[in-house]
Amino acid sequence: MNKNQYLKIRYRVIRAILPKKYRHVALYWPTIKIKKNSKQLVIRKFFFKRYFLNINNIKIKEQKDLVIVGSGPSINSLNLKKLKQYDCIFLNGSIILSKDLNIKPFAYFIIDVNFIIKRSDLLKNIPDGTNLFLTLGVIRFIAELNIKTLLKNNIFLVKEIPISKYYNYKNYEKFDWLVFNKKQGFSKNCNKNFYDGGSVMSYAIQYSYMLSTKNTYLLGLDISNSNEPRFYENNKNKLKSGLENCFDSRILPFMEISKKLFNEQGLSIYNCSKTTKLPYSIIPYSNKFEQV
Repeated sequence: MNKNQYLKIRYRVIRAILPKKYRHVALYWPTIKIKKNSKQLVIRKFFFKRYFLNINNIKIKEQKDLVIVGSGPSINSLNLKKLKQYDCIFLNGSIILSKDLNIKPFAYFIIDVNFIIKRSDLLKNIPDGTNLFLTLGVIRFIAELNIKTLLKNNIFLVKEIPISKYYNYKNYEKFDWLVFNKKQGFSKNCNKNFYDGGSVMSYAIQYSYMLSTKNTYLLGLDISNSNEPRFYENNKNKLKSGLENCFDSRILPFMEISKKLFNEQGLSIYNCSKTTKLPYSIIPYSNKFEQV
């Protein structure tokens, strides 16, 4: 049994013994202790060794262009050399392009602990000093596997708060930093929380909106071919994707809200995938990264 398998089994055991309302704690306990009203996390390791991890706040700095690089197979058909001309946000396995193209990431998002458990080998592609946007669960597993990844980079905590927590308020209009309906939500202030729009790309889109990015380009947002290996995978190491299953219930409603909010602020967002399932009437197509 390797360390990744051990951590997965330990998580399942802890989750099984906790009362239902506390099961979410299994994602980070006992490795991480959250200090109330503090901008630090305490990471506990073997032999009572502790690390104090500083949590950063997002600083508003308007961006002209941002490229959000996903993992769809269509990435392989693009002119990736053009990425060197832009600030790039990498998602999950697309971080390998940072090393391959010698690009310092503007930011790097990991939301799903399963990605860390099964593809922790890709963390070696993160250059020191990168802005890492991570959930508590992801921070916990990275801490268990390679604490140096956290200590050598700038950590931003991705806080996820269910829509229901706000929707149940009678005067929910007072939360002027969020937009939601019964299907989906969108956070205008990522320092407060993010909403899960069905994919890791939804988190990066909310971040780009918060920065008032004039032009946001989405690469690798395919979905229609989610049964195929991601651009950095093959048939042997391909991980299961749930994008197709949640497209109608989560991804599509989130993108509709995104279009509305970006347009209201005079901001543009583009889909650069030719094999996307998302209608171009919602997020228009851009050929900016096509091969000549």
